[in-house]
Amino acid sequence: MSANDTLLDDETVLRHIPGGTTWQAPGPRITSKNFELRAGESGISVSRAGITSPDALMARLGDPAKGSRIASGSVAEVRALGLEVIADPKDYDQGHALICPAVADLQDQIVRRQLAKLFQFTAVAGN
Repeated sequence: MSANDTLLDDETVLRHIPGGTTWQAPGPRITSKNFELRAGESGISVSRAGITSPDALMARLGDPAKGSRIASGSVAEVRALGLEVIADPKDYDQGHALICPAVADLQDQIVRRQLAKLFQFTAVAGN
């Protein structure tokens, strides 16, 4: 699979959500801060649920003792926001993908809030 391959609409992607009030608001709910691009990034890092399990993503990135959680979202729903999802496999995660700007801009706070509402917490073993 090349880095430019798009994902199917019926796929689900996973995102690590760190613990703490910056990343998780009361409820708990996911904050828009989880979808801000960092300097030098062209997209939001996610993993394809069909390739990378929530447990594997948690083991690689998370710390359940500090409140880390894994969230999932539908590729079709991400695209409906005007964003694109492309495969970006890495040695450490063959399911790695990116949510990238298309019609919508990830610099737009409203778009990031919509992403935060779209993603929902997913069960992980031990949580």
